[in-house]
Amino acid sequence: MEFEWYYILVILGFGFLIYKGRKRVKKQIIKIKYTTQFIFYTDRREIVLKLINELRIIDGVTILKAGKKEDDTANNRCNEIIEEYKKTQKISHEGFADDATNLIKKGAKKVGENIAFGYATVKGVMKSWSKSIGHLKNMLNPKYDKIGLSIKMYKNRLFWVQILVDSDGE
Repeated sequence: MEFEWYYILVILGFGFLIYKGRKRVKKQIIKIKYTTQFIFYTDRREIVLKLINELRIIDGVTILKAGKKEDDTANNRCNEIIEEYKKTQKISHEGFADDATNLIKKGAKKVGENIAFGYATVKGVMKSWSKSIGHLKNMLNPKYDKIGLSIKMYKNRLFWVQILVDSDGE
């Protein structure tokens, strides 16, 4: 099998995201175009999920499905992160272990988390997560099959949370 570099161009409104990866391909460049005129606040979660799933499809991984428990956990984590930010002006994964443990008690086998803040657009946060090896590994982990997403605003800053879960067919 031959390995080649490929690029994915995702167009969002007036900007774009380039995903670079390595995959077995038959001497071709893979391009995906996703266009949208306007991104409204209520659509951001759906667009993030769609873009993550497009990356997963290109990487040969099954798509993620939104889950209620996962969404509830993401919303809880987003609230915790905002509270932490109010006190420290920073965000961290502190507190994630408790939420992960709760999901594991409810049947999850493995739980991952991606967080970000300050990005005003889906393009910005996806570009940041895609450039980070750890965040990208979480989004492309083939064991994860469910996702919870939360996006909340505090003092004109958006806080973004992904909770990724290996539910083992739960």
